[in-house]
Amino acid sequence: MTYTIVGVTGHIDHGKTTLVAALSGVDTDSHPEEKRRGITIDLGFADFSIGEHQFALIDAPGHQRYIGNLLSGVSRVHIGLLLVAADQGIQAQTIEHAAILAAMGVEHLVVVISRCDLVAESRIEELSEELVFFLSESGFDHFPVLPISAKTGQGLDELKCALVERALPVGSSETEVGVRLPIDRAFRVEGRGWVAAGTLWSGQISVGDTLTLARTGEKLRVRGIEQHGTAVEQSAVRRRTAVNVVGNSGDLFRGDEFLSPGAAVASQRVVVQARSFAESPELRLPIDVQLHSATTSCTARLLSCERRGRGEMTQGQDCVVILECTQPIVMTSRQLVLLRLPYPIGSFAGGRLIGDLEFLRTHRLPRASIGRRGLRLGASEISESEFCEKLSSCSASDTVFSSQHASVWLAQLGEVNLADESGTLAHLAAFYQQPQQEIVEAFGSLTDAEKALAIGSSVTTLQFVEKVSRWQTHLLATERQHQQKLWLSRSSVVQHCEGYCSTGVAEFALRRAVKSGDFVMVGDQVAIASDETKLSKRQLARLEELVSSIQGLTAPPSGKELSAQLNCQPKELEALAKFAIHQGRLTQVASDLFFDPNALGALIEKIVRRIGDATATVSELREATELTRKHAVPLMEYCDRQSITIRTGNDRRLGPQGIRIAESNARC
Repeated sequence: MTYTIVGVTGHIDHGKTTLVAALSGVDTDSHPEEKRRGITIDLGFADFSIGEHQFALIDAPGHQRYIGNLLSGVSRVHIGLLLVAADQGIQAQTIEHAAILAAMGVEHLVVVISRCDLVAESRIEELSEELVFFLSESGFDHFPVLPISAKTGQGLDELKCALVERALPVGSSETEVGVRLPIDRAFRVEGRGWVAAGTLWSGQISVGDTLTLARTGEKLRVRGIEQHGTAVEQSAVRRRTAVNVVGNSGDLFRGDEFLSPGAAVASQRVVVQARSFAESPELRLPIDVQLHSATTSCTARLLSCERRGRGEMTQGQDCVVILECTQPIVMTSRQLVLLRLPYPIGSFAGGRLIGDLEFLRTHRLPRASIGRRGLRLGASEISESEFCEKLSSCSASDTVFSSQHASVWLAQLGEVNLADESGTLAHLAAFYQQPQQEIVEAFGSLTDAEKALAIGSSVTTLQFVEKVSRWQTHLLATERQHQQKLWLSRSSVVQHCEGYCSTGVAEFALRRAVKSGDFVMVGDQVAIASDETKLSKRQLARLEELVSSIQGLTAPPSGKELSAQLNCQPKELEALAKFAIHQGRLTQVASDLFFDPNALGALIEKIVRRIGDATATVSELREATELTRKHAVPLMEYCDRQSITIRTGNDRRLGPQGIRIAESNARC
């Protein structure tokens, strides 16, 4: 058993609708305007069977003005039926329709010379030779040319045999996953709601299923399904399908699509591997064009990948271009598109979608920056034009997402989290129509071949890690220049990398810079390696002794006592203390007195609580902090300098900084 969709095309008034009626018994010109003018304006649909072979006919309009309607109908047909009237020969729309069928990837072509009863046999032979020559230049070969008269019935049996020979067995389907139904016809039925019809590109639809309307994101329930006027419970891939849906808040239109999760992606900025037609004029880019893909059409800006979108497009040229669309288009990798200009040029190029640049803008790790004139570090290792060219190269050699694709995407994204199933992996799986596991394996093969680094659940490149290190270096240098801080805590450096890379990659870059000698790490503190931040092993040991001697104490030893305790000279102690202060591990309260910052903070909390909204004397504050005069007096003077307290005679009240601390405590 076979089921085949046939697109009937050709110049206006060459007998397409008459032939469809002769094959199926259905007059597809149902629109009043079509009856009045005697031409097909919109798509017509009919079906007929020959034994076990069922054919769905799509009667496409031939007039140049209604070419958009034709494109909605032939977006996924298996056989293209091209009609040429014997008494008129090859016309303008014959040429354009042939180019469209080739560009839209129609597998089989059957050429019909209609109205053969009106001309001599010699004219039919002459026209047949012209068609073979003309269509071979359009990329078609091995196609039958059949003289037919719908009026007398001549040649109809031969045409039916040609269709049967090219029929597609039921069950033959694309490897795409998920439901995708581009809509080429939509109308409202009183009491039933909206009915949308189209060719089911992938997946299966059953009554009761929930589908997503791509344009709005609304969830719609399938109330009923029909195929060629017969109600069914389930529709299979590649069949003409009409679904009755409920749940949409607005109207449905041609160009809308029904999807299941992961069936496709939507984008307004795409990369296309294009080929201009042999008869198309030379075009200067950028230029506004009409984009047709699936059943959708919209205006788009056509740009070259280079020179800020400027370039040329010549006859028969293969090129990679960028399309900036006025609306999101639903897309998958290698989906066919057609590009048109207003009459008299018409269709001038076809191509395949190979990349989504909008996804890169929204999901690529953002640029890092510091300050108005700070460092800008894009995640990508290659330019946008290089990305497009490399995508074109690997798309030409591989029809599935391969390690080549993974390498190109990783160079643009900088880092991919292989454990995040909802982000990059989900997008690539939907775009390339492959299971996420295969996408993960493609990225994993890069680490196996030592072309990428595996850091935690992420995969990245050495070049990206080096960019992260440059960002961290700039961060430390900026803090030193503007904040007079030589040291930052390790956690602070890593936190500043959020939004640019993962924590794992930030930590890896930090460790790598320390190992290479670019950074110095003492305890939890990090600094750029310099004479001010480098210490010998002996000095590092002494530094740790100094910090340990003070850590946690609310009444630490004086500088003189520490020198004796550590058996070091006062100048060496002063240098080590200064080093620890830069790191934030000690706070200098007086010339000869250093505190652990945490212990100092606890003492200040006690002082703030004791004073409150009133005042307090040194004796009262000594009692609150449980300190002797040796430590209490320098501590009070430190609080005065820091505006934590304000001294008036023997009393102290809270200063601006003390008030802020009190308010913060109250909120907590």
